[in-house]
Amino acid sequence: MKTTARKIRILIADDHQIVRRGLRTMLETSQGFAVVGECTDGEQVLQQVAKTQPDVVMLDISMPKLNGIEVVRLLKRQHPEIPVLMLTVHETEEYVYQVVRAGAENGIVELND
Repeated sequence: MKTTARKIRILIADDHQIVRRGLRTMLETSQGFAVVGECTDGEQVLQQVAKTQPDVVMLDISMPKLNGIEVVRLLKRQHPEIPVLMLTVHETEEYVYQVVRAGAENGIVELND
């Protein structure tokens, strides 16, 4: 009898379609991940988290309606058990401090060309 491991359920939030598609493709071609939804603004993130109950949220820092920092603060109050990984092209340390203080996971992965 073959057992299958449970996939990590991820919600992707970025206002750029090309970024969402790229992340979705990368994650879905890996065996351990399943994308449960995509969001284009901060308000959608809060709605989709309540609806899909993801294991992880991948969240852009710069989004319409509610920015990523505001979303992290709200998510951590409502769903403190869900890790939030922030995505950003901003290189300033102040953004990093703000997202960590807001409750995002403490770690940086830098993607360069």
